[in-house]
Amino acid sequence: MSRVTAPDILSRFAGVLLDMNGTFMLGGDRFGPDQDYAATYRTLGGSRLATEVIRATVTACCETFQPIYNDPERCDSFPQVLDTLRTLPPAYGLDERELKVLEGVIAHHERGQVPDSYALALRSLARSHPLGLVANILSRKDLWLEEFRRAGVLDLFAVTVFSSDGPSIKPSRRLFDQAVIALPVPRSEIVFVGDSLRCDIGGAAGAGLATVWIDRAGSGLRAGDPQPDFVVRDLLDLV
Repeated sequence: MSRVTAPDILSRFAGVLLDMNGTFMLGGDRFGPDQDYAATYRTLGGSRLATEVIRATVTACCETFQPIYNDPERCDSFPQVLDTLRTLPPAYGLDERELKVLEGVIAHHERGQVPDSYALALRSLARSHPLGLVANILSRKDLWLEEFRRAGVLDLFAVTVFSSDGPSIKPSRRLFDQAVIALPVPRSEIVFVGDSLRCDIGGAAGAGLATVWIDRAGSGLRAGDPQPDFVVRDLLDLV
């Protein structure tokens, strides 16, 4: 691992794969006791469910996903949100329409935004490198693609791989391989940039890719952590 002048990092590679949340999309994963899920539910057209039912269902869904997400044995058997909602006790007896509105609530609270400065950085990066995306999300990708269009970055990516399109999540190699195949450069000339040591750095290294870790908090590496090839504080440092 090395900490070098950031622009020199990307000059060593012909293609760039990017993580999304915490890398160039910020403010997502808004879950917790301070969130008004009922307000989001009503914004999406829901009206029948009590606030307590909405909160209990969203909370139960998040609590169900957390241990599965962290289980390395489940990275190629991750469940879908709607399928999970159907199994939760707080949601027993709800019809499909209500379950789909609750699915939308989770998606809206999961999605963040692409700040203007990061959209500008992506445009700059796309002028010198073919770009790809490998992102872990719980929800269906529609809202994320909508945000990409709003930010003007959707057409910058040669390939977008979202975990919710199938049963795999990072650090599964399957997602990285899917993206690598779509980029017009050899695997040996691709670098992956992400903020999660386990999902991004460990997963990408396992797929034979060079890696850049975004250490946004400046926490540094600990014994036993996956070892990135390079470390920066922010994606903006690379461009």
